[in-house]
Amino acid sequence: MEVRNDEGKFVAIFAATTGKGRLTYDRRRGKDGTFKAVVSVKAYIYELHEKARELELEAWAEKGIREKLQQSLATGRARRIDLIGLEDDLYRHHPATWKKLKKAGTEVTAIPIDVDVDVKVTNSGKHKL
Repeated sequence: MEVRNDEGKFVAIFAATTGKGRLTYDRRRGKDGTFKAVVSVKAYIYELHEKARELELEAWAEKGIREKLQQSLATGRARRIDLIGLEDDLYRHHPATWKKLKKAGTEVTAIPIDVDVDVKVTNSGKHKL
């Protein structure tokens, strides 16, 4: 994945080695509740084009992944497509809430989603950046 700094300048390329995602639902927040998507990625620095600290690189990668995920979710929401299985999660883990929302005619894709991303660099290719 490409890593760009806050100004949008290309800084590095990361290669993801592992990634995990978790989806939770909180019915106490908002009218219909909210979802929270937590994504954890372990990656190593494949190419470094600009000198930067590891923490900065991780923060920029997190921001990039978060923006792309939010953009994908917004596109799916506009087309009424459940890209990450929100309805399935709600049906399996909160069946009473799912039933209530279905009865009210509420689209599950219309429920707000908070996205949290954590990127950890496992290997920089050097001892220190």
